Amino acid sequence: MNEKSSTSRIASLDGLRALSIVLVFLGHTYTTRGYPKNSLTEFLGGFSHFGVQIFFVISGFLITSLLLRERSITGRIDLPSFFLRRTFRIIPAALVYIAFATALRFILHHPFPLKYLAYALTYTLCYSQHHPWVLAHLWSLSVEEQFYLLWPFALVIGFGIRKKTCWTVMILSPIARMLYERYSPGLTEYAFPAVADCLAAGCLLALYAPELKRLPRWVYGVPSAAAIVIAAFAASYVEHLSPLVWGIIPLMIAVAIQVLVTRRDWIFNNPVLTYVGGLSYALYLFQQPFLVQSYSQNRWSSFPLNWILAVSFALIAHYFVERPMLRVGKLVNERRREAAIAEEVSINAEVTVA
Repeated sequence: MNEKSSTSRIASLDGLRALSIVLVFLGHTYTTRGYPKNSLTEFLGGFSHFGVQIFFVISGFLITSLLLRERSITGRIDLPSFFLRRTFRIIPAALVYIAFATALRFILHHPFPLKYLAYALTYTLCYSQHHPWVLAHLWSLSVEEQFYLLWPFALVIGFGIRKKTCWTVMILSPIARMLYERYSPGLTEYAFPAVADCLAAGCLLALYAPELKRLPRWVYGVPSAAAIVIAAFAASYVEHLSPLVWGIIPLMIAVAIQVLVTRRDWIFNNPVLTYVGGLSYALYLFQQPFLVQSYSQNRWSSFPLNWILAVSFALIAHYFVERPMLRVGKLVNERRREAAIAEEVSINAEVTVA
């Protein structure tokens, strides 16, 4: 859910990712054995979905910002290069996790039907109402991958109507949620059409960046923490709101992101949070098997051992899968660009000779 080399140029995003993954951890840990149950942990335990919403808004903002920057520099968007970067960033770690989760279920004598493995491998799990816990969180990866496939093409093909496209999604997503709530309640919070407004809110934030930069500095004088608290306050009541008004929350998150990336407060840019933000993808993948529901009697799924195991496996995945594959992806992209340049030079030379 992040691209370290790119986000280092946008302050506060890794800090926000750290906040998001902490909310996911707290939400999933609340149901595990050994975790303290009180009003505070119960309150914080209700924010896991909000953490994923933050991830989505960040993703829409970052991907759109990168593509717009590329277009402004080169005059075009290199789709093959984009897809290669995303492939090496997302898929290797996901495949390693899916293999790990599958092996774990067999070891524990709880294998799941192959259809769920097919859903996971084809990134369509967001349309499955029932799935094993160890794969359940991959619904968000399904949403991300579908966004990666659709949005760059939308930018290239319909560049002149990109804002209208996003606002249309902001209108249609709440309607999709209402329809899912009536006909397929299990997909109300997970299906791509039902959560696309989170991604669209981030895209809009990037698309309106030139206008937002012209705002006077006093607009960003409100403490950045206040913007996050306001968005979190709205999210805490998400279960009590109509699906029609859930679209307010992504817009509030986008406002919070704008305040944070403009103010560049230390709290979201300190080394600890930025490091955790860099690990957020691996942490998100590998927390799931260990933060299982309270009915599990396994010691490894009891707090705090489950946190230790989740973080340990995430570190292994980050340093031995994510980072090496990012380097491979960068090398492949560089060689592809070099080959394209060489081919262009050769064609120009032939034209000149002719």
